[in-house]
Amino acid sequence: MIPSSQIDSTILLFIKFGMITLLSLYVIFAAIVIKQVNVMTDTLEVGFEKPIKLVSVLHFTASVIVLIFALFTI
Repeated sequence: MIPSSQIDSTILLFIKFGMITLLSLYVIFAAIVIKQVNVMTDTLEVGFEKPIKLVSVLHFTASVIVLIFALFTI
């Protein structure tokens, strides 16, 4: 019979791996958002391109910081 502490640690390992994987995918999504915002602001000129680009870069930066934080704490 397998001890419950070993089962618990195995389950936690899978959860941690899943969280890191999903956060990595989210960083890729944030990078795609930056690219799409750049294409959008090149196509449409509405007068507030810089704030939109700033928000997309801040979003990407925050997602990278969360991924790094998760890598060091998990």
